[in-house]
Amino acid sequence: MTKHFILYVEDEDFQAKIFSKIIESELDSYDYKVKILKNGTDFITLINQKQFNDINLSEVGLILIDLAMHDVSGVEMLKEFKKHNIQIPVAVLTAREDQEIQKHLLKLGANDYFVKGKDIDELSRLRDFIIANIK
Repeated sequence: MTKHFILYVEDEDFQAKIFSKIIESELDSYDYKVKILKNGTDFITLINQKQFNDINLSEVGLILIDLAMHDVSGVEMLKEFKKHNIQIPVAVLTAREDQEIQKHLLKLGANDYFVKGKDIDELSRLRDFIIANIK
């Protein structure tokens, strides 16, 4: 099945909307849209059932997970994701720059780790990561 979506798991509504619009505008020529899940519980449901609401996991080409969620942490979501051996690239986004957490997440199977709002270079690195993983 053709991949059409980037899945963004983010519980802060304003941030999810703004960030998804930025991603979509940057990736306009790639014909990808961003689907947002507002909590980790819904993400785990999607992982287990392969479908949740209007999201079919087979159409997701990339997953972005916020590390600090209110219900299920990004670490727990990543662990559950990797249990299912799903072959979709996943990156963790966080407001905290912490090399120990970064190493831990990469060992758990995250493809990369990005600090939100760090600087323009980090945003460019995220853009490059997204484009490299949806081609």
